[in-house]
Amino acid sequence: MWVGDGAGDADLLTIATIPQARRRKVASRLLTELMDTARRAGCRAVLLEVRASNAAAQSLYAAHGFTRIGLRRRYYQTPQEDAVVMRALLRPAPAPVGS
Repeated sequence: MWVGDGAGDADLLTIATIPQARRRKVASRLLTELMDTARRAGCRAVLLEVRASNAAAQSLYAAHGFTRIGLRRRYYQTPQEDAVVMRALLRPAPAPVGS
């Protein structure tokens, strides 16, 4: 994940699990932690691209508040495929206790 693009956004570049970890909520926990890290860093949103054919990943992202905001034609090369652009808006991190 890249945090701090100057616009208050974080970009999720890659998230993956090994086959043995699938269907065990590992990716969901990773995504939650990544979003919390971005929130604590002051980011207002997380953006990502995902293969148009990857319905499982799109469902995971949607369950975490991501919505489709665009399409990048021929974004992936091997094999060539479009990318769905998704964004999740983040709530501000809570203020530290006693502040």
